[in-house]
Amino acid sequence: MKELEKNLQYHFNNQHLLHQALTHTSKTGKLSENYERLEFLGDRVLGVAVAEMVYRVFPAEPEGSLSQRFMALVCKETVAEMALKLGLDRYIMAESVDVHHNDNVLCDVCEAVIGAMYLDGGCQTAIDFVQERWRPLVDTHTRPPKDAKTLLQEAAHEKGLPAPRYVEIGREGAEHNPVFHMQVEIDGTEAQTGSGRNKKMAEQNAAEKMLAGIDSIAAQCRHLIIVSNEVFSGGADYAGETDLYLQALAMVNNAVAAKADAVCRVVCGLLVYYKGGERP
Repeated sequence: MKELEKNLQYHFNNQHLLHQALTHTSKTGKLSENYERLEFLGDRVLGVAVAEMVYRVFPAEPEGSLSQRFMALVCKETVAEMALKLGLDRYIMAESVDVHHNDNVLCDVCEAVIGAMYLDGGCQTAIDFVQERWRPLVDTHTRPPKDAKTLLQEAAHEKGLPAPRYVEIGREGAEHNPVFHMQVEIDGTEAQTGSGRNKKMAEQNAAEKMLAGIDSIAAQCRHLIIVSNEVFSGGADYAGETDLYLQALAMVNNAVAAKADAVCRVVCGLLVYYKGGERP
């Protein structure tokens, strides 16, 4: 444990607390020997420490912005990543090897260590530990962070597109440590896929790819003009594949029109605007 204490930059006077904080319930069901109760305590200490930090670092921000920062800093993914940085995964005592790569377990162990530090060294020791290690994360965001799903939702709304849809397209791995594959779809754009250790992470990854695609297209041209055929205005009925083609083209036309800044029809060489431009 000396190497771990070196990583933590803290020496536990009560070594049992550190041992308990690293013991998974699969190793023992005794509450006095596994990390469950310490995780409960550490979760509250982490919350207070991070809340105080963002309150002091951003004195001009309203409650809503502070809440966004707080949630990003104490979410499961952030705490699990911190556990990996501290090397806690190498010291978890469990019957199953797979728990060492499980975000839920990593997050719990990190919070349990914070709880153990609170009991061993006092409130201020635990708060200082949290704020010292979480401060670099605070400094990386000059604005309140928004996740990729929120940004994609806002981008779709600004462009007049329907809300993104997320669909689970696959799952693999052990039941207690699965990898999810999610696909995000927006009418009129190419679907994107993402993977993660939980559905939320997979959806975020897919949303990031979709945002990157939208930005890439926007950066490649100043003005994009799309010419298509008008359908279903002649009053004629078509059968078979012709009708399927016309329906598909109509869907494409509707999706492109929703995204476009201007939509017009050419009638006898004259432009008739339905969206943007000069309306008749």
